[in-house]
Amino acid sequence: MSIGFFGKVHTHGDFVQRDLPRHFVEPWDAWLQQSIAVSREQLGDDWLDRYLVSPVWRFALAPGICGEEAWLGLLMPSVDRVGRYFPLTLATSIGDRSAMAAFLLADEWYRQAASLLVTALDDGFDLEVFHDRLRQLSPPPTEHREPLADALALRRQAATDWRGLLMPLLPGLLDRAYGPASLWGMERMDTPERSLVIARGLPPPGDFSLLLDTQGTDGRWKHLH
Repeated sequence: MSIGFFGKVHTHGDFVQRDLPRHFVEPWDAWLQQSIAVSREQLGDDWLDRYLVSPVWRFALAPGICGEEAWLGLLMPSVDRVGRYFPLTLATSIGDRSAMAAFLLADEWYRQAASLLVTALDDGFDLEVFHDRLRQLSPPPTEHREPLADALALRRQAATDWRGLLMPLLPGLLDRAYGPASLWGMERMDTPERSLVIARGLPPPGDFSLLLDTQGTDGRWKHLH
């Protein structure tokens, strides 16, 4: 499972892309293009200030959103060499594994990937060095996705904590509530609080401005239809 990237960096005058398939990039790019356009209309003169200080969001995509496999990744505001604003995305396929379980299990992987991602903002950024360092990143921990009917079957299970007992249920329950869902998480720098957004598919373009907010959400979590 390699980690790839797509988007803009300040050292290049156009999009950069490595190790991501077309079936991920095309719907992802279309969603971002539309979302950025809508958020510009909504925020007007405030858009650039909001965009430049927007947080790095970690995400998990269920199968059926960008191809038939699940994805984990990060989204960060960025800009190209001639001043065109567009985010930089890191993403890795986790196949048919549970996106929700991986979102919960891969905290350290997200932190390591974020540490690499923000180096794209450095003055001395080198795209090839960046690519090589991404290749050295260990894959995220994952779990198989169990059908909800099997997970709900009456049986006795043992686990070392409640998370271990409930984890098999959560992906199926999320799918039942949302269909293919995406999860978005943000850690605030000034407090230990975290924000969570859950969307049916990708977040609606009309709600993309939420991801530009350094406060994340009004509370600890928000769901988007």
